[in-house]
Amino acid sequence: MNWIVKCYHKIMGKSNIKVDQIITGPLTANYCMTVRKEDDLMTIPNFKRMVSDFKLNEFDGVARPVKDNLIDSMYSIYPKQLDKIPVDATHIVWYSR
Repeated sequence: MNWIVKCYHKIMGKSNIKVDQIITGPLTANYCMTVRKEDDLMTIPNFKRMVSDFKLNEFDGVARPVKDNLIDSMYSIYPKQLDKIPVDATHIVWYSR
């Protein structure tokens, strides 16, 4: 049993959990900066679709998670890191280079 499963068992007290049911991204981020109207705001499914369609890549820019119209300005998400999107994020702001 890997350390993620052990930690999950300890926290949740469950014994019949499968590895693929465990959350891989961080649970939350430090949301503190308000989204501006000029920011490129998109839903998470739309962001993932644009990455899978090769419309966004590491050379284009960086994404930041958004929740309740607040951005975590210190947390970077690159297109190859879709598993790093915080679980509580509702949107993504994309910053082009």
